[in-house]
Formats: sequence, structure tokens, C-alpha cells
Amino acid sequence: MDHMKICFISCVNDPALYERARQYMNHLIVPPGFRTEFVVISDAASLTSGYNRAMRMTNAKYKVFIHQDVYIVNPQFLLETIRLFRQYPKLGMLGMAGAERLPPTGVWYDEPRRYGKVYGIKPDGLFTLDFLKVGGDYRSVMVVDGLLMMTQYDLPWREDLFGGWHFYDVSQSLEFREAGYEVGVPAQVSPWCVHDCVLDFNGYEENRHILVRHYGKWLR
Repeated sequence: MDHMKICFISCVNDPALYERARQYMNHLIVPPGFRTEFVVISDAASLTSGYNRAMRMTNAKYKVFIHQDVYIVNPQFLLETIRLFRQYPKLGMLGMAGAERLPPTGVWYDEPRRYGKVYGIKPDGLFTLDFLKVGGDYRSVMVVDGLLMMTQYDLPWREDLFGGWHFYDVSQSLEFREAGYEVGVPAQVSPWCVHDCVLDFNGYEENRHILVRHYGKWLR
């Protein structure tokens, strides 16, 4: 593993959308001595399979798994996240929003104790999802949302369980927890990311039932 490399990983089916996201990535301040690289998977059958393939294509210690429609608007994003990972070795993964517990539905945002901040886009402009305040450097949570998941350790994504585009994030969060790592949401004065999201619920319920069956012990 190259401890001085950061890799941005995306599954892309809309090159124009990704190009806009890439412009934001290109303007981030890179910590001194670090290098960045970009891996794009354009023919992924699922996010889990695409992320696994991309993970094998890079030797970067730090990986940013980011949706093609997410724009990182905090120029110090890499400075902040690398500082957290280096200061807290047990912190395996960071996300921009997440939940302290997982409710019986398996849907993290059904949990009242949610943390983090994210900008969203609707026809009349930006709106802010502003959950509970994070005290300290970060809040340890059970799961984070998949719009952006940054790791400092490699664990395989469960493509044996999850096809498609849903609940891969909850699954990977729990895999990190089972491996003994913390999953966290950083303290943000204002949101670090904009999510220009169009919802697609194809396969949602199927994957939700898989999650509930396989990770039942984690459900509140």
C-alpha cells in the first residue's frame, strides 16, 4: 500500500455528470507529499462489484468511493480527512452523514439519531440536510450514507450479497464495524459535499430484505 496516495473511485454511466464532479476533485488541496489518482469503472453491474474491481486497480492507502453526482465543495477536504485518519488509526471509514444505530427497517435515515451535513439540489436551488451536531473531531456511528465513503483500510465489498445500487453502503459500514474499525462522520461547519441526486429505487426492496436477513444482529 502506498501511504502517500489518495485514489478517487467512481462508477460512471454519465460521463458529463462525472466530469463536473471531477472538476471539484481537481481543485482540492492535496496534503504535502501526497499524490492523487482517479479510477473510473464505466461498466459496473453493481456498485459492490465496481468498487471491488477498482480497489484492486490501485495501491493507494486512502480511497474515496464517490458517486458521479457528488461535488466536494470544501477545498480542504483531503487535509481534514487525512488528518483524522492519521490521528485515529481505528477510524476505518468516513462518510458525510450517518446514523448512530440501525432501525428494524435497515434504512439508516429512519433512525432519529442522525449526524452530518449534506447539500442537496432541487429545481429552485440548494437545500441543506443538517442532522445532529457532531462534537469533537468526528462522531462514531453505525453506518454512513454511500454518496461518499472514504477509507484507510481495504475490506471487500459484499458483491456476493448485493447487486444493483442499494444498501451496499450500510453493508460496508457494518463490515468495517465487524472487523473492529470505527465508522465516523466528521465535524462540518458547513457541508463538505453537494449531492445532485436523482433517486432510482429499482431493486431497493430486494436488497433491503437481504440486508435485514444477513445483518439482523445489528438491527435495533
